[in-house]
Amino acid sequence: MVYLWKIPDEYTENLIGEYDRTSSPDRFIFKKGEVLSSNLTMPVIKFDVSTEELLELDDLANNAMIPVVSERLATVLTEFAPDDIQLIDVAIKTKNGELRGYKVLNVINKVTGIDKEQSRFTLVPGSDQIMSFRYLKYKSDCLKGNQLARDAEYSSNLIVSESLASRLIGINLKGVGLYLPENIDW
Repeated sequence: MVYLWKIPDEYTENLIGEYDRTSSPDRFIFKKGEVLSSNLTMPVIKFDVSTEELLELDDLANNAMIPVVSERLATVLTEFAPDDIQLIDVAIKTKNGELRGYKVLNVINKVTGIDKEQSRFTLVPGSDQIMSFRYLKYKSDCLKGNQLARDAEYSSNLIVSESLASRLIGINLKGVGLYLPENIDW
Protein backbone atom coordinates (compact mmCIF):
# COMPACT_ATOMS: atom_id res chain seq x y z
CA MET A 1 0.00 0.00 0.00
CA VAL A 2 1.29 3.47 -0.91
CA TYR A 3 0.15 6.99 -0.10
CA LEU A 4 0.16 10.26 -2.01
CA TRP A 5 1.59 13.41 -0.44
CA LYS A 6 -0.56 16.39 -1.33
CA ILE A 7 -1.98 19.58 0.11
CA PRO A 8 -4.46 18.62 2.84
CA ASP A 9 -8.12 19.06 1.99
CA GLU A 10 -8.58 21.38 4.98
CA TYR A 11 -5.63 23.66 4.06
CA THR A 12 -6.84 27.26 3.89
CA GLU A 13 -6.35 29.02 0.59
CA ASN A 14 -4.86 32.19 2.10
CA LEU A 15 -1.89 30.11 3.35
CA ILE A 16 -0.86 29.04 -0.16
CA GLY A 17 2.29 30.83 -1.27
CA GLU A 18 3.18 32.22 -4.67
CA TYR A 19 6.31 30.81 -6.32
CA ASP A 20 8.30 33.78 -7.66
CA ARG A 21 8.87 32.74 -11.27
CA THR A 22 11.00 35.76 -12.16
CA SER A 23 13.75 35.29 -9.57
CA SER A 24 13.52 31.52 -8.98
CA PRO A 25 14.56 28.51 -11.04
CA ASP A 26 11.93 26.95 -13.30
CA ARG A 27 9.55 25.22 -10.89
CA PHE A 28 9.33 22.14 -13.10
CA ILE A 29 12.91 21.11 -12.32
CA PHE A 30 11.64 19.96 -8.91
CA LYS A 31 9.36 17.45 -10.62
CA LYS A 32 12.11 15.74 -12.62
CA GLY A 33 12.93 13.24 -9.89
CA GLU A 34 16.68 13.81 -10.00
CA VAL A 35 19.45 15.44 -7.97
CA LEU A 36 19.78 19.13 -8.79
CA SER A 37 22.95 21.21 -8.96
CA SER A 38 24.25 22.56 -5.66
CA ASN A 39 24.71 26.01 -7.23
CA LEU A 40 21.03 26.31 -8.11
CA THR A 41 19.52 29.78 -7.72
CA MET A 42 17.60 29.92 -4.44
CA PRO A 43 13.83 29.63 -5.01
CA VAL A 44 11.67 32.43 -3.59
CA ILE A 45 8.12 31.89 -2.35
CA LYS A 46 5.93 34.78 -1.19
CA PHE A 47 3.12 34.47 1.34
CA ASP A 48 0.48 37.06 2.15
CA VAL A 49 0.36 36.05 5.82
CA SER A 50 2.62 36.62 8.82
CA THR A 51 5.70 34.60 9.67
CA GLU A 52 3.98 33.49 12.88
CA GLU A 53 1.08 31.93 10.98
CA LEU A 54 3.43 29.89 8.79
CA LEU A 55 5.60 28.71 11.69
CA GLU A 56 2.73 26.46 12.76
CA LEU A 57 3.02 24.43 9.53
CA ASP A 58 5.44 21.64 8.63
CA ASP A 59 4.72 21.84 4.89
CA LEU A 60 4.05 25.17 3.22
CA ALA A 61 1.72 24.82 0.24
CA ASN A 62 2.50 26.90 -2.81
CA ASN A 63 1.33 27.28 -6.40
CA ALA A 64 4.43 25.43 -7.72
CA MET A 65 3.06 22.30 -6.01
CA ILE A 66 6.41 21.41 -4.42
CA PRO A 67 6.75 20.62 -0.72
CA VAL A 68 8.47 23.25 1.41
CA VAL A 69 9.24 21.52 4.69
CA SER A 70 10.03 22.63 8.24
CA GLU A 71 13.25 21.66 10.03
CA ARG A 72 11.29 19.09 12.04
CA LEU A 73 9.93 17.39 8.92
CA ALA A 74 13.29 17.68 7.11
CA THR A 75 14.99 15.89 10.01
CA VAL A 76 12.53 12.99 9.91
CA LEU A 77 12.85 12.67 6.13
CA THR A 78 16.65 12.80 6.31
CA GLU A 79 16.67 10.02 8.90
CA PHE A 80 14.00 7.85 7.26
CA ALA A 81 14.57 8.43 3.52
CA PRO A 82 18.07 9.88 3.01
CA ASP A 83 18.53 8.25 -0.42
CA ASP A 84 15.23 9.61 -1.72
CA ILE A 85 15.53 13.32 -1.07
CA GLN A 86 17.54 16.48 -1.57
CA LEU A 87 16.83 19.51 0.62
CA ILE A 88 17.26 22.90 -1.06
CA ASP A 89 17.46 26.29 0.62
CA VAL A 90 14.47 28.52 -0.05
CA ALA A 91 13.68 32.17 0.65
CA ILE A 92 10.26 32.51 2.28
CA LYS A 93 8.93 36.08 2.17
CA THR A 94 6.00 36.92 4.47
CA LYS A 95 3.91 40.01 5.21
CA ASN A 96 6.18 40.91 8.11
CA GLY A 97 9.59 39.58 7.11
CA GLU A 98 11.36 36.41 6.14
CA LEU A 99 10.85 32.88 7.45
CA ARG A 100 13.95 30.78 8.00
CA GLY A 101 14.54 27.09 8.53
CA TYR A 102 12.38 25.69 5.72
CA LYS A 103 13.66 23.75 2.69
CA VAL A 104 12.29 22.76 -0.68
CA LEU A 105 11.89 18.99 -0.72
CA ASN A 106 13.29 17.65 -3.98
CA VAL A 107 12.40 13.97 -4.38
CA ILE A 108 15.23 12.44 -6.41
CA ASN A 109 13.73 9.12 -7.54
CA LYS A 110 11.07 8.36 -10.14
CA VAL A 111 9.06 5.17 -10.35
CA THR A 112 6.49 3.79 -12.76
CA GLY A 113 3.71 2.22 -10.77
CA ILE A 114 0.19 3.18 -11.86
CA ASP A 115 -2.01 0.12 -12.09
CA LYS A 116 -3.51 1.04 -15.45
CA GLU A 117 -5.94 -1.88 -15.39
CA GLN A 118 -7.63 -0.61 -12.23
CA SER A 119 -7.11 3.15 -12.61
CA ARG A 120 -9.38 5.45 -14.58
CA PHE A 121 -7.74 8.41 -16.28
CA THR A 122 -7.89 10.77 -19.24
CA LEU A 123 -4.99 11.27 -21.63
CA VAL A 124 -3.83 14.55 -23.10
CA PRO A 125 -5.47 14.58 -26.57
CA GLY A 126 -3.12 13.18 -29.19
CA SER A 127 -0.66 11.71 -26.67
CA ASP A 128 -0.17 8.92 -24.19
CA GLN A 129 0.43 11.38 -21.31
CA ILE A 130 -2.02 11.30 -18.39
CA MET A 131 -3.97 14.53 -18.00
CA SER A 132 -6.29 13.67 -15.10
CA PHE A 133 -7.64 10.85 -12.96
CA ARG A 134 -11.10 9.70 -12.01
CA TYR A 135 -9.69 6.83 -9.92
CA LEU A 136 -6.07 5.99 -9.15
CA LYS A 137 -4.55 2.75 -7.93
CA TYR A 138 -0.82 2.04 -7.65
CA LYS A 139 0.86 -1.35 -7.80
CA SER A 140 1.80 -2.34 -4.24
CA ASP A 141 5.48 -2.87 -5.15
CA CYS A 142 5.88 0.32 -7.21
CA LEU A 143 8.33 2.04 -4.86
CA LYS A 144 10.97 -0.65 -5.37
CA GLY A 145 12.56 -0.09 -1.96
CA ASN A 146 12.25 3.70 -1.94
CA GLN A 147 10.40 5.48 0.84
CA LEU A 148 9.49 8.45 -1.33
CA ALA A 149 9.43 8.86 -5.13
CA ARG A 150 7.93 10.90 -7.96
CA ASP A 151 5.49 9.21 -10.27
CA ALA A 152 7.28 8.94 -13.64
CA GLU A 153 3.95 8.98 -15.50
CA TYR A 154 2.36 11.85 -13.56
CA SER A 155 5.13 13.95 -12.05
CA SER A 156 2.88 15.99 -9.77
CA ASN A 157 2.31 12.90 -7.65
CA LEU A 158 4.64 12.16 -4.73
CA ILE A 159 4.35 8.52 -3.69
CA VAL A 160 5.07 7.66 -0.05
CA SER A 161 5.69 4.19 1.39
CA GLU A 162 3.34 2.86 4.02
CA SER A 163 6.14 2.81 6.62
CA LEU A 164 7.13 6.45 6.00
CA ALA A 165 3.47 7.53 5.95
CA SER A 166 2.90 5.79 9.30
CA ARG A 167 5.93 7.57 10.76
CA LEU A 168 4.80 10.98 9.47
CA ILE A 169 1.20 10.49 10.58
CA GLY A 170 2.46 9.46 14.02
CA ILE A 171 4.21 12.77 14.67
CA ASN A 172 1.14 14.93 13.97
CA LEU A 173 2.51 17.13 11.21
CA LYS A 174 0.60 20.22 10.19
CA GLY A 175 0.16 21.03 6.51
CA VAL A 176 1.07 17.56 5.23
CA GLY A 177 -1.64 15.54 3.55
CA LEU A 178 -1.09 11.80 3.14
CA TYR A 179 -3.87 9.98 1.31
CA LEU A 180 -4.48 6.55 -0.14
CA PRO A 181 -4.76 7.28 -3.89
CA GLU A 182 -7.87 5.16 -4.26
CA ASN A 183 -9.62 7.27 -1.58
CA ILE A 184 -9.00 10.63 -3.28
CA ASP A 185 -11.99 12.30 -4.88
CA TRP A 186 -10.35 13.37 -8.13
